[in-house]
Amino acid sequence: MTKQHAEAVRLRAIEAIRETQSRLGRAGGAERERLKAELAQRQAELTEAKAKLRQINLAMAGAQPIEPPPSPAKPSVEDLARQLVEAFEQLLIADPSHPAIRTLRTHFLAERTRQPLEQPKLRLPPPAPLRTYQRIPYLDAGGRQVTGPGTILYRNGN
Repeated sequence: MTKQHAEAVRLRAIEAIRETQSRLGRAGGAERERLKAELAQRQAELTEAKAKLRQINLAMAGAQPIEPPPSPAKPSVEDLARQLVEAFEQLLIADPSHPAIRTLRTHFLAERTRQPLEQPKLRLPPPAPLRTYQRIPYLDAGGRQVTGPGTILYRNGN
């Protein structure tokens, strides 16, 4: 593919995207969904044409494309421990009486003798609250208890 051909493909893709976007604004329903899919396809073509044009431009300039550096893999716990021990040994060789080394040594020795933390005891949930109100029966003029909706009164127990 030549540079002119790649540029022509890019321009055709841009024009197709503009045309599809204008038709999409007036469309509705199923046609709108079809035009959205067509627009996504045209955008993929444009991205591919841009990438190809970029490669051609870089090749003409004699440069290599810049690739992102590979992401470093997370070191395992064993690797980290090994690096820590090696660094501590290098510190011991460099200056064994340095205050930082003495601090690290006392810290590691204290950690070695420390017992593992005991697990906290599981607690039961708090009990349900007690009723704080008292039922008062509703009596009519003859002293008889009246029943039915709205006839039960409550008094707060506080």
